[in-house]
Amino acid sequence: MLVQPRHPLLPAALILAAAAAPGPAATETDERIIAAARGSYNFRVYLKDDRVAVASRNGAVTLTGAAKSKAEKDLVTRIARNIQGIRMVRNRMTAEGW
Repeated sequence: MLVQPRHPLLPAALILAAAAAPGPAATETDERIIAAARGSYNFRVYLKDDRVAVASRNGAVTLTGAAKSKAEKDLVTRIARNIQGIRMVRNRMTAEGW
């Protein structure tokens, strides 16, 4: 027996609501990784104007933003790789002049 919804747009509304729901929350490890990256000495001193965004999901870190140079981009990668709990680093930053 096929049951018709009372409101014809209800199934579409439920699909849209499910698609818009946020993904799984960051784990404690991911939050610790992000805090450790932002709190590191090199990050605070050399990258203090906040051009770098750090995201972590299950220990895989993605770096985005704009670096002043390739050397600065490489520094960000090294900072991230030295943090305990990181499994992988993707540096998707752009470097001026490259």
